[in-house]
Amino acid sequence: MALELVLLFLKSIAMYLIIYGLIRLNSKGIGKRTMYDYALMIIVGTVAADPLKEHNILGASIALLGLSTGHLLVTTAARANWARFLLHGKPKYLVQAGEFNLENFYASKLTVPELYSELRLNGHGHLSEIDWAALEPSRKISFIPKSNWQTTIQVPAPLIADGVIQTNTLTISGKSMDWLQQQLIKTGIADCKEVLIAKLRNQDELFLIRRK
Repeated sequence: MALELVLLFLKSIAMYLIIYGLIRLNSKGIGKRTMYDYALMIIVGTVAADPLKEHNILGASIALLGLSTGHLLVTTAARANWARFLLHGKPKYLVQAGEFNLENFYASKLTVPELYSELRLNGHGHLSEIDWAALEPSRKISFIPKSNWQTTIQVPAPLIADGVIQTNTLTISGKSMDWLQQQLIKTGIADCKEVLIAKLRNQDELFLIRRK
């Protein structure tokens, strides 16, 4: 009996850590709660319910004690420098000193519309206004603008996103398909599929980021 309770205790800790790891791997869309809070909420009821169905109060108590211990281990480790990045993740810099980081952008699994949505929500119309941008572990994007930035773009959306021409944005901006193709040719681009982002920098100039 004692061995069974010890195993139940250890299984509870292991289950907590496994679920935490799974949530950590699929953290996109998680809000302000920490991931170990989600892990605790998901499995407290599940693990504790099975012993309770058999009216095993002692087993339920051991399971909850194991979960609490797992939660305490994670939250305590999160305060240590060596474990903070492992448990919470670290920022991915999308823009560094004004330069767009394609590798980090692809690794973040963001789309161009998502990036520009966050950009607009933070009061910016153009990536060229940004000195630093980071995808935080919470999946929010933080922006640090250049010291002399001014928003002058009337249409804060790209003309090309992920290699696809945004016809609605093109119409709103007052530009034609021929004009866009001519601008691409001037920069040595033969096909819009080569472009990750193309956006008006001013009335007659394109801001371009090529795809890999």
